Amino acid sequence: MAVSEAVNSRAGGLPLPPPVRSPTLSTFAWRRFDRDRLAIVGSVALGASVIVCVIVPLVVQQSAANRVDPTRFRAPPPAHPFGNDGVGRDSMWRTI
Repeated sequence: MAVSEAVNSRAGGLPLPPPVRSPTLSTFAWRRFDRDRLAIVGSVALGASVIVCVIVPLVVQQSAANRVDPTRFRAPPPAHPFGNDGVGRDSMWRTI
């Protein structure tokens, strides 16, 4: 008698039902993840930011990304010992 032709002697010769496979841990995790809409939205957002982080360096020119203002690293003038902020205001008076 082959495995596929197995019969149950207690059930009066009826064929046995196919064995039921219990869900694996990954199947259980995927079903639970699939029901959580916020997790799906977060995964899509994370995936989009990873794609942007990979593609942007390929598209942006290196010269535009590496611009440096030559006056940025100069020492502050004597009139403004703490220097100026980006708008031109005196940093010492803003600190006091």
